[in-house]
Amino acid sequence: MVKKLKLPSLPPLRPLLPPNLKVGRGQAAKEEVKKGIPFFRDPVHTIPTRALYRSLLRSTRSTPLKSDAVASLQTEEGSEVNWGALRRNIREAWKKRNGNTSIPQTSTFLTTQQNLLARLLELKPETIQYSHTLATRQSAADERAIPPPTRKPYLAGYLRPTHFNPPLPRLKPQPLSITLMIKKRIAARARRLEYQRTNTEVWNDIHSEMGLMRRLHEREGLEDMKGFREQMEGLREGVQRGYERDERRKSGVFGYGVVRRVERARRGRQEWKRLKAGEGKGKQEQSKSVSEV
Repeated sequence: MVKKLKLPSLPPLRPLLPPNLKVGRGQAAKEEVKKGIPFFRDPVHTIPTRALYRSLLRSTRSTPLKSDAVASLQTEEGSEVNWGALRRNIREAWKKRNGNTSIPQTSTFLTTQQNLLARLLELKPETIQYSHTLATRQSAADERAIPPPTRKPYLAGYLRPTHFNPPLPRLKPQPLSITLMIKKRIAARARRLEYQRTNTEVWNDIHSEMGLMRRLHEREGLEDMKGFREQMEGLREGVQRGYERDERRKSGVFGYGVVRRVERARRGRQEWKRLKAGEGKGKQEQSKSVSEV
């Protein structure tokens, strides 16, 4: 017996209440506010709909129970269910209708998906043929799909030096390696700042405790605390060296080779723009002459 999810009837679509509308208090006022919520934002609709989507995705997982059921069907069909094709078809269908605000279309779509869930849970012989049909269509669509053109980066100017990058030529689009380098150094500087703050607090606590022990003439454990303080000072020096590296990186200058490459690329791009502008003017004059004739 297949347990079906109970999908509530969709309430009528109403516009959202304006933000400056003043409502009263109590349960009646809350109900009035709820009436102004469109169905695609009402929890009465969104919660069961998401539950249906999760159930569809779970139904496409291969489990031992399903494997036994498919084995009994293989005697007639001779092949296995293509769960990947079914899962892809479900995701694409829901993504396509994610922004649908039509009540009749949404009701029809949810009904078809509920029927699909029932077929997937029952594992009828038609499921195998349906999955292979979807796989064939998807492979054909992938073959017809045109991959996006790859844009080669070109020199566009100078990437000014900062704490996170040395002086570099600016490339458009910026290579992923440069982006990740800057992101990694930003995170490292943030960690260094947090570590320095914690280290300073610990060092101040140790210094205060040592002063208290001297005033109380307690010499036991004082040498150990001195060694620990010296260790903390060594760690502070390591953090300071990191800041010095950042400052040297920020104060870097562009080399002669970088400046020559960037200026050459700029001149070539300006020349290319002038040629394109000349071609555009020539086409406009030619079209005018043809229209006059």
